[in-house]
Amino acid sequence: MLRAATGWNLSYNTYGWLKLIAELELKSDYEQYGFKSSIARYLTVYGTWELDESHAVAALLGKSIRKDDPFVVWGSGNQERGFTYVTDIVEGSILAAEKITDATPVNLGWDKRYKISDVAKMILQITDHVPKTVTFDRSKPEGPFSRALDIGRAREILGWEPKVDLNEGLNNTYQWIRKDMEQAIVA
Repeated sequence: MLRAATGWNLSYNTYGWLKLIAELELKSDYEQYGFKSSIARYLTVYGTWELDESHAVAALLGKSIRKDDPFVVWGSGNQERGFTYVTDIVEGSILAAEKITDATPVNLGWDKRYKISDVAKMILQITDHVPKTVTFDRSKPEGPFSRALDIGRAREILGWEPKVDLNEGLNNTYQWIRKDMEQAIVA
């Protein structure tokens, strides 16, 4: 009912509110008790060791490696994300823990947006999969239309910005998955 009346997607907003409340708690603990903490906000992290196909990159890579045809992309394909490779997130998180003690939040993510349809094309090219049909399943969830972050505070306070661009990160992830699959076959 709330969604119908307001256009609000309660599940996404509840998730956001919970994260905000946790940040406020850390800030309050710092101000009241001197509890030192840092807050890193991540956006669309992907990379090696991710096998959970509930995330876009892992799902699209899995479908491409399996040579799915039709190759199905969830949503319209027009939704945008700022994809950030896991090593960049690790580096930023360590810097935040080292340099921030007062619960000042920093956004860690790639501030360049890519359409999911373009990411799917990149993955198909990297994996040399040429399906006869690529379809966009609009009955599946696609989340908010666009997600990207302002990483100005991370640049200013941490001297951080992502280094691994999407094409390199997708290649790294694909090579890791291939190697893992080959080792599983041998074992």
